[in-house]
Amino acid sequence: MNKISNKRLFSIWVGLWLFSVQVSAQRNINQLLTKVSKATSGEQKRALYEQLGTEYYTNKVYNKAIEYYTKSVVLAKNKEEKVTAWQGMGESFVAMKKYKEAQKIYQELLSVHRQKNNAQEILTNLKRLSSVYTAQQNYEQALNYNKEIYAINKQAKNYYEQANTLNNIGFLYQKLNQPAMALQYLESAYENLRNSKRNNSEEQVKTLLNIGATYNYLKDYKNARDNYKKALKIRQQQNQPIGEAQVNNYLAINDYLYNKNELAVKRLLKAIDLAEAKTNEPAATEALLVSYQLLAEIYQKNNDFESYQRYNTKRLNLKEKLAAQERDKQQQSLERQIAADKKENDFKILLAERDRQTLSLKQLKLESEKKEQDLLLKARALELLKRNQELKNAEIQNQLLEKDRIAQLLALAKQKARADQQKLEAEKQKREAEKQKLLAEKQKSENVQKAKALEASRKAESLREKQLKQEKKLRQYGTIALALGSLLFLLMLVSFVGSQRARRKLVRKNDEIQQKRDEIAAQNEELQQNQEEIAAQRDLVERQNQQLFRRNQMISQSIKAAQNIQQAVLPSEVKMTDLLKEYFVVYQPKDIVSGDFYWVNEIQGRVYLATVDCTGHGVPGAFMSLIGSNILDKVLYRHQFQDPAAILEKMHQEIILKLEQERVQNYYGMDMSLVVIETKKTEVELSFAGAKNPLYYVCPKEEKLKILKGDRKSIGGFQPNGALFTTQQIVLPKGTMIYMGSDGLIDQNNDKRRKFGKNRLEKVLSEIASRDIKAQQKMIEEALASHRQNSPLRDDILWMGVRV
Repeated sequence: MNKISNKRLFSIWVGLWLFSVQVSAQRNINQLLTKVSKATSGEQKRALYEQLGTEYYTNKVYNKAIEYYTKSVVLAKNKEEKVTAWQGMGESFVAMKKYKEAQKIYQELLSVHRQKNNAQEILTNLKRLSSVYTAQQNYEQALNYNKEIYAINKQAKNYYEQANTLNNIGFLYQKLNQPAMALQYLESAYENLRNSKRNNSEEQVKTLLNIGATYNYLKDYKNARDNYKKALKIRQQQNQPIGEAQVNNYLAINDYLYNKNELAVKRLLKAIDLAEAKTNEPAATEALLVSYQLLAEIYQKNNDFESYQRYNTKRLNLKEKLAAQERDKQQQSLERQIAADKKENDFKILLAERDRQTLSLKQLKLESEKKEQDLLLKARALELLKRNQELKNAEIQNQLLEKDRIAQLLALAKQKARADQQKLEAEKQKREAEKQKLLAEKQKSENVQKAKALEASRKAESLREKQLKQEKKLRQYGTIALALGSLLFLLMLVSFVGSQRARRKLVRKNDEIQQKRDEIAAQNEELQQNQEEIAAQRDLVERQNQQLFRRNQMISQSIKAAQNIQQAVLPSEVKMTDLLKEYFVVYQPKDIVSGDFYWVNEIQGRVYLATVDCTGHGVPGAFMSLIGSNILDKVLYRHQFQDPAAILEKMHQEIILKLEQERVQNYYGMDMSLVVIETKKTEVELSFAGAKNPLYYVCPKEEKLKILKGDRKSIGGFQPNGALFTTQQIVLPKGTMIYMGSDGLIDQNNDKRRKFGKNRLEKVLSEIASRDIKAQQKMIEEALASHRQNSPLRDDILWMGVRV
């Protein structure tokens, strides 16, 4: 009890540790992404992209690692800055088995290190290139690199590395079908390893096995066996059961080729005993596969079919288990990739939202500042208006004063004219007085001088005429002076009024021009600000569009990778033909990946065939299909259920547990048709169970379509209480056509939104049942295309026909 609890505690500790590591890794990634968003220089971004690539590589999300390493390389100013990113890219490509891409990267690195004459890095990249070319089966190029490695190690007098390189060269010559050259290098490698003072037993075993394999190729079985035995002795001294099992396999192959089958069987059984004790290690599984296959071949050759069946079944089960593990590994890789994309996109969305909020705050601040500036401008405009009003008031006051001055001038002019008139009147009165005096003197002298009267009269008359002329001239002078004064006043008045009007007009024009200038300057400034804001927004939109394009590209690549994984999960054409003989599959995903899948396997002489319609389509549906396929493998291989109804019920329970549906309250699940086909001499026994989906069949020489209906219950989600799956068993003559699939075909609509429908499907199946398999597939596809016309697919379509 204590052991169990300790194991459980250890498992919980490991789970919590892994979770903390994942959380810590995601935290590091988020911190780096935040720094990238704030980085201002290209050098800062380059270093951060490089760190992001390393984080993703550490977390085995290789496609994201390559993405950020590539960004780092793009920003690098020289090749020296690209070295670390190139190394990460190469390792990521190798992990993804994209050897050609890794080859290009390592050649670039080799070129850089050759220029710098860095011997250790040259050696490292030569080894990398040798491994990559070997993985691509380009053994000649790999051989050239190994020869260069050997020359460098020889010059450095590194005898241990020389021996390893000689072993690699011998192995490559072996692959190039040059056994004599291979043997020469391998024996030289073994001799160097034996003479080395370093503990190199592991390298000695590998070299001895390569030598033995080369002797086998030359059909020198005795020397091959001697070298294998040396390797076995070292493995026994090392106490390595798996390594010992592998060497026993080599010896068994040698004995088999030497026609010593009994000895070969003993060695194989020994290898199986050693490897089965360590089945949790990959090397043990590989050793068991070789042992089972060779044992099955020997028993088949000896006509011991029971033993052949036993070990061949073990081989097939183990191979299927490895395939399932590989699928799980690919699924985990895809899940990591998609999860990393999702987490990064979510975080980038948060960063974008934060930037958007910051931009909004800046925009609000700018608007607030603009409002303040508007208020300030309005205050200044009000002040200007006030000043203008004061100026106008002052101008009006000046005009009033000017009018007063003009009025005063006019009054003075009138006074002057009145004074001149009065002066003229005074002079006239004076002259009149003088005239009266002269008349008095004249009357007085008339008595004294009568003789002089005429003369005096004449003189008086002459004087009077002269006085009249003088008076007339004086009046003319007064009138002229008055007219000239008035004219001068009028000219002064007109000149003053004209100058005032011109001055006011000039002031108004200057004010208008200054106002226009101010308005134009403000508009230019506002226009410049608007242009800068528009340019910034355009750049932001352009960057976002580029980011969206790259994200879309990455998502498309991820979905295409998911499509390849889903295709790998589906049964191969070879397997389908081997188990079903005559069959067809109409498989049309709505999107790149599908929520529908089909599954077939042979267990204990019976063929299990299923068509499954999972909830949703596209990526969610594809995830459900992977989960469904894995659970189906688990139910049949691990739990060994055989009855179709029991299989469906167990899958129902597993889906609820796997998706934690009781806790999270989701309703994801699947509809399914499952048949078990057991072929007898003249007939076929068929067991069927359906989760909502039916099975159609048409017996040979009949046109009537018959139906086995599925139960009104889905797999997964919450189902009606008491609903159970049931198994229906029928016996059919050989040559009967059976049909099964998803509801995507029946529900497909046309341009008029009319469905293909169940009745149309049954009619098509009745008509095509007697035709050959390829013609049946073509007729179904043509019927679907004729009905669908230009309408897009509404759901994933899966339909299968098998002649039993």
